[in-house]
Amino acid sequence: MEEKQKPDNKFKTGAVTTAVWANEMKDRQGKRFSVYTVAFERNYLLKNGAISKIYLLLQKIFYRLYYRLRENITKVLEDLDNGFDVP
Repeated sequence: MEEKQKPDNKFKTGAVTTAVWANEMKDRQGKRFSVYTVAFERNYLLKNGAISKIYLLLQKIFYRLYYRLRENITKVLEDLDNGFDVP
């Protein structure tokens, strides 16, 4: 039986949970890159304050992805300079 893929990062605040998955892809030239998927989960109706919790989780995801990109920015810029095909 195939093992279920687990998220790279998972954050929780109150009853709101978010998960981030990184999926490895290849472009037409065979270069690898990552595509990120973000999912939110809430098990019951939103109550007062739930929107601010969702906003907090969005900020955490943004900064995590931003710093991950920042770590690789040199490679990204090199790819762009070498004619990387942006879809």
